[in-house]
Amino acid sequence: MDKEAKPDTIYIKPPVLFVPSESVDVCTPAVEGAVAMIGEDEWFSIRSVDVVRQYERGYNVVITIDALGTDLPRFPELHYNGLETGGLSSLTLDPDGTFVVGEFIFATDCEDESQAAELVSGAELVVTEKLVRVEAKDIEVQSNVIALDVVSE
Repeated sequence: MDKEAKPDTIYIKPPVLFVPSESVDVCTPAVEGAVAMIGEDEWFSIRSVDVVRQYERGYNVVITIDALGTDLPRFPELHYNGLETGGLSSLTLDPDGTFVVGEFIFATDCEDESQAAELVSGAELVVTEKLVRVEAKDIEVQSNVIALDVVSE
């Protein structure tokens, strides 16, 4: 395209939006192969449960999940020995905004790997809320360039 030429039309793809939904309180054993269910629907499966050393002291429990549904898990917790600990979550979406894989990281105060592994052996993964995908095809688009047409895909 010539540097002097200006486009006369811009095409805009609607964004992928996720909004909070009702609380779900899904409880799943924190073991490889376990499947989290919402009612009769499979939500995600646990690919792996790993114990990873932190920088100076203690260990993290890292749970990797594979998506079986479209909703995003929100506010993961690890329940063990009568304790509940919140975790960090990292969720991966494909280019179309579809949930693919996720990782939950829980810090523990375990001082050795065997203690952390024992902790995980009876633990449960609890997810208390979810985010639901919303189609944004009908959003209003405006342009402040008068001579430019804006077309939404």
